[in-house]
Amino acid sequence: MKEQIAGEDGERPVRVRTPKWEETLAGRTKRFGDTLWHVLPKVPTDVGQIPKYFGNIEHLFDIYEVPADLRSKLLIPHLSERAKSLIGRLDVGSLDNYDEMKRNFCSGNLNLLRWSIKRDSIRLVSVSMKRMCCLPLVCIMSFVII
Repeated sequence: MKEQIAGEDGERPVRVRTPKWEETLAGRTKRFGDTLWHVLPKVPTDVGQIPKYFGNIEHLFDIYEVPADLRSKLLIPHLSERAKSLIGRLDVGSLDNYDEMKRNFCSGNLNLLRWSIKRDSIRLVSVSMKRMCCLPLVCIMSFVII
């Protein structure tokens, strides 16, 4: 532990203690990050599994007694590229708060899920329309060729 002595002429010196590496944000993040590196899973690509993923992550954080101020910082390296693009829109205050980051992340993924479902239903309708229109032509062409 390093201590610095501060004081003016004639005053009693005051000792100011600088924090140890383990007590700084970087030191605590490094310690918990190294511990959880092989434990925390990557974010799933299936949007429907995201709520379950956050439940599992929170259980792991509770098991390893991760402080609340480190949870969001430890989650960021394990995010997929798609998830990082979603949280890239957040301000610094939202990134520091795990619950707010989770809420924004889940709402963003739910919007993407809705868009994906709508896109897939449009694709299915267009495929079924093609089949309905092309089936009579295929039948006619098969009789002509035979």
